[in-house]
Amino acid sequence: MNIKVEEIANKRDSSLKILNNSGALEEYNSIEERIKFLNSEIQKLTKYEETLNDFKRDKSALNVESAKIKEKSILYLTKEKEFLGNIEDKFREIVKRFYDNHGGSLELKETKSAKYLYDIAVEIPRGSSQAIGEVEIFCYDVLLYKLNQGILNFMAHDGYIFSEMDPRQKATIFKVILELIQDNDLQYFINIGEGSLKELLEQKILTDSEKEQINKSIILELYDKNPQNWLFGQEFN
Repeated sequence: MNIKVEEIANKRDSSLKILNNSGALEEYNSIEERIKFLNSEIQKLTKYEETLNDFKRDKSALNVESAKIKEKSILYLTKEKEFLGNIEDKFREIVKRFYDNHGGSLELKETKSAKYLYDIAVEIPRGSSQAIGEVEIFCYDVLLYKLNQGILNFMAHDGYIFSEMDPRQKATIFKVILELIQDNDLQYFINIGEGSLKELLEQKILTDSEKEQINKSIILELYDKNPQNWLFGQEFN
């Protein structure tokens, strides 16, 4: 029995030696490694296909949900047409303070992109100058305050809003704000250049009492000549 096992082992070793010398064994190992690699790639592709199918199902579900939300948004515009019209009327009344009873428009539109549900189209039909754009911003902010007085009790604007306005428009801003302060619990913050302040105080649209109130409301005066007259009182490198 031992002799037979030894003979078989010798034959096996001889066969392997022949295969190794001829390169067949190396080729076999190479093929085996290639098969392992291909099986691994098949597993990866199968997993990718499953993930892709999951993504398609999720995308389909989201498209259905998006369509439902879109439908609701369109129904809302129809249902609340009168309410939205009243909001536009309030906006127009604010705009008329600036442009001799020429009102603007504020419309809630169905958005064309997926980023927002609606687009708010604000327009004052007197051209497209920067000054008109700044007036649009101011009027829109005042509208937001009037609609949300229980949430907002202050407003703030940067002095840049005055950059392209004429003196009458600048004075009108303060006229509107002073009326809001008088009638409501409103705080208003704005930085304004000395030149713009002087211009608006010369306008007859403001009463002497209102001009006095503006001057008394100046909290801090800043100048660019020396660092101690800057906002923080020193220069930062």
